[in-house]
Amino acid sequence: MQGKAWQAGQVHCPLCWPFDPRFVHDLIGYNFKTTKFQAALALCQLKEIEWIIKKRQENVYFLNENLKQYADILQLPPYSD
Repeated sequence: MQGKAWQAGQVHCPLCWPFDPRFVHDLIGYNFKTTKFQAALALCQLKEIEWIIKKRQENVYFLNENLKQYADILQLPPYSD
């Protein structure tokens, strides 16, 4: 069927076959599969997770303290320890 549509000029692109809509993206460049390299990086990061969380909390505190003076123009998300 699809070959006949292609030959009849009804399909302009060989990539235009009917696909499962769950796997069709409007923008190019999406590949959600994790590579072995990304998995290795994630495992290394997990070993440091407590330090990473602590640094993020320190950064949030620092930014909130130093941006308080701009509360009239900035709406920061609530922060709690």
